Amino acid sequence: MKRQSTSIPKDINTTPNNEIRRPKHDLKWYYSYYKFKSQQFIKKRWKLLILLFVWCFGFYFMKKNEFLTIYIIITIIGLMFTIGLDWREKTKEEKEKSLSAWSVFNKNFEKIPGTFTAEDNLNQMTGGALQGMKKRK
Repeated sequence: MKRQSTSIPKDINTTPNNEIRRPKHDLKWYYSYYKFKSQQFIKKRWKLLILLFVWCFGFYFMKKNEFLTIYIIITIIGLMFTIGLDWREKTKEEKEKSLSAWSVFNKNFEKIPGTFTAEDNLNQMTGGALQGMKKRK
């Protein structure tokens, strides 16, 4: 006689002790929670949602007129100049304090510490002899 297996099917969520996990809340709670969260998201990010809708409309229009590649390239370049390559959300103070590695993007073309410039290279090659000439001008 074959012995029947008493194991629980693998498609049911179980704990390590093979106990079936039950949801902590009922379905009404989950419905109200996610409804609240979605309303909160829309209130905070409504500009982003409008921008996404406009971008999708542009995507459809460009695909229809066979300019999709150019549209995507322009989108990527636009994202690089607006968002940058840093995805963290920064406060206004952090944005003002942080400097870009490329000095042309900083206020007053300020350089980050440790930047090696052509002037530094010239000073190393000449032993700083030409630096006095620059100050006289």
